[in-house]
Amino acid sequence: MSKDEEVNGPRIAAEILSRMAPETQTRIVANIEASAPELALKISDEMFRFDDIAELPDRSIQVLAQAVNHHDLVVALKKALPKTKEKIYQNISERKRSLLTNDGDTMAPVKSSEVDFAQRRIMNTLEELRQAGKIRTESIQDVWV
Repeated sequence: MSKDEEVNGPRIAAEILSRMAPETQTRIVANIEASAPELALKISDEMFRFDDIAELPDRSIQVLAQAVNHHDLVVALKKALPKTKEKIYQNISERKRSLLTNDGDTMAPVKSSEVDFAQRRIMNTLEELRQAGKIRTESIQDVWV
């Protein structure tokens, strides 16, 4: 790294936080907010959370849904927002959608922490796919030319 290279600290912090449990993320951001509210806002703006998947381009969701473990997806959707579930369901085959909903409906209750771990594994896969150039994580509102 040259001395002139700029580092985006909030983005780096957000990447680190995104690999932590949601409760830990919230606690750390709250602690930062107490002493540096502007920095906490910048970090929060950089963070990509599980429910942000709903904002991904359709093709990115399709690639992600194919790459993740079926059980992880079933478990992760237990705490997902309705718009996230719907967006994922719109981007998978009818057969896979039927399997996901059926497995979710018949699955025994799971601990909230297990859902968090499944969501984190999916987010780790998302990051790996993004770094490999296989998907874009930009919002669908972004303009590509």
